[in-house]
Amino acid sequence: MAKYGVRPSRGLSVFGALMGIGMLVVMGGFFAQSNFLLSGLAQGFVALWVFGLLFAIGYHLYNAATGDGHGQIIENLSDSKDDAQRVLENEFDARRQTMLNSFPKAHATPHPSSEKSDAEERLEQLSNLKAKGLISEEEYTSKRREIIDQL
Repeated sequence: MAKYGVRPSRGLSVFGALMGIGMLVVMGGFFAQSNFLLSGLAQGFVALWVFGLLFAIGYHLYNAATGDGHGQIIENLSDSKDDAQRVLENEFDARRQTMLNSFPKAHATPHPSSEKSDAEERLEQLSNLKAKGLISEEEYTSKRREIIDQL
């Protein structure tokens, strides 16, 4: 199975950077306001924590500045490039099929209904006009041919 490294979206990176800056400000304010003295081990922990926080802020700012605005695969971590290609193709095919299925079928046959088609109605009207003597045989034949040719 293929494994991937994924970069967060631009919006999530901006949010992460702002949260990191907020945590840094709150922690700095806490230590600046208190006369709290830390032991050597605690100072080392705080320094490591601040370094990690600065790294996270820098990563999120970099990603927000260079990302293209959506989560993206940045690295294939699997041993086999063929596996990765197959996984990506399968995912693409599945998304494509989902998108295609969301559109109505242009060639779908209509559901059977009791309604007559437009051509049937026009042919019946034409027959009625002929039966009543309102149009001649030539007009009837000519118009009938036009209706049938439109099908």
